[in-house]
Amino acid sequence: MTSTLKDLIGDTRLERLFVTPRRACALQIWIAQIQTDDGLENRFVYGRLLPYSFSSGAWSASSDDKFETVGDCHAQVIRATLYIGSDQAGELLERLIKGDDIKKVSSSFGLKLSDSLEQRIGAFSLNDSNVYRPTTLLLNEGVRNFV
Repeated sequence: MTSTLKDLIGDTRLERLFVTPRRACALQIWIAQIQTDDGLENRFVYGRLLPYSFSSGAWSASSDDKFETVGDCHAQVIRATLYIGSDQAGELLERLIKGDDIKKVSSSFGLKLSDSLEQRIGAFSLNDSNVYRPTTLLLNEGVRNFV
């Protein structure tokens, strides 16, 4: 079953991520960058919002481009992480799926986005055709062997 973002934001089980004020979260987004003769295209691969131990209001990602040849193009995956407060997470995600890019959203929320990272992912935005799923508990190997 797929959900809308509004369904997830309103889910009482996720209050820690969207409702409870001043709680730290990490928004992680994996972005595939595909470079062809026509230019550079950013595509959404995967994303998640997690409780975290601090929020700095800043984006971070590896500073190295590691494009690999795939057929006729070059491609890489960038994992960008935003350390944000829970009270901003829902509105930020809503703005990204409405078509606002990372640069615009970061500017309006007062988030830090370095010049180099802005050049790499600043034009990226989500779209409403992406699938949103509620949380899932994934046991790690140690716990699985114990149970």
